[in-house]
Amino acid sequence: MRMEETYYRPMAEWCASHGLELMGHPERPDDLALQKYFSVPGQDLVWRWVLPGETATGGPQSTQGKCAASAAAHLGRARNSNEFCGAYGHELTFEEMKWLGDWCLVRGQNWLIPHAYYYSQRGPRHDERPPDVGLNAPWADRLKRINSYWEFMCRLIAEAKHVVSVAILGSGDELPWKAAEVLFQNQIDFNYLQDADLAGGAARISPAGIDITGYHYDVLIDEGIGDAGPAADVLRGAGRAVSATRPGWLAEVLNLTQRTLSISPACRSLRVRQMMDAGRDVWFIFNEGGEPIMFRTDGPSRMVRLDSEHEYSGSRQTGQAASTPLTGEITLGAFEALLANDVSSDRRVISQPAFPSCPSFRPWAVLRESTGHLRRSP
Repeated sequence: MRMEETYYRPMAEWCASHGLELMGHPERPDDLALQKYFSVPGQDLVWRWVLPGETATGGPQSTQGKCAASAAAHLGRARNSNEFCGAYGHELTFEEMKWLGDWCLVRGQNWLIPHAYYYSQRGPRHDERPPDVGLNAPWADRLKRINSYWEFMCRLIAEAKHVVSVAILGSGDELPWKAAEVLFQNQIDFNYLQDADLAGGAARISPAGIDITGYHYDVLIDEGIGDAGPAADVLRGAGRAVSATRPGWLAEVLNLTQRTLSISPACRSLRVRQMMDAGRDVWFIFNEGGEPIMFRTDGPSRMVRLDSEHEYSGSRQTGQAASTPLTGEITLGAFEALLANDVSSDRRVISQPAFPSCPSFRPWAVLRESTGHLRRSP
């Protein structure tokens, strides 16, 4: 509270009075309450806190992507940011950098700020929170493509509507991650919901669930962090509050909602974000693990992978583009992602934003590239 009164609130008020937007991030990965002071809620992915494996879904740092994205959703703000790659070291590879970007994107982050693009690496600047991920990086010749890919995905996530029906209860300064890890591993997307929003009236509570800023949640998962007050009694009475400390809680969740994407066999490394764009469902699907995976989906029969060139003209248009039907067994390589949607005979495929500087860029081509283990040249 003291930090809010003496630091965050004065900065936010000063910026507002001078017509400025406050950018940045709070100190901790799960400082959900402090995000309201930022015009663009943000986080900071640094020091190799998050990597493929256990830290991707385990521990407090694993909550930071959903923390910023959830805050933006419930505050009614279109954008949320992540300053990522800082102090990941000179050994950072292109493959790791893209993995970090996709880790943020599939969690709903839509303003990626790579740290950092240095003008010069002379002298001590070489070791100032390395690496340089810009023109001095070993992959400088690929920056145009990866930045165009990030631009496309960020704009899509910012402009499309997130399809989600599960909320996890947290407090203003602590977010649970154990229940979140189980949901990630079972392709059930979610947002974090601060207890103050439930107790303070920002959210509307009814036997049908929770409504807040255009989002409706069928179920609230409680891991013992945060106090929803009387709202919890209403939800428990309606059978819509699930305690993640009880055995079999995941089955209770699935009785109230459905998976974001149903697949077989089960795959713990597959992450999914579903969005509604221009009247159709879109899925961003990401293999967060280091091994190839194969699965089938019993989702929409007309689900297709978007993988063709498209002539970009105008700011955001709906255009025809060829696509690959996702039928039978789907294979995703290690750290590979794909974007897919459900099309019907009377609808066009996903609308795509313009990249005037790169009219023939194929957003999906970069997804299948493998770089090996690149290191900075001495």
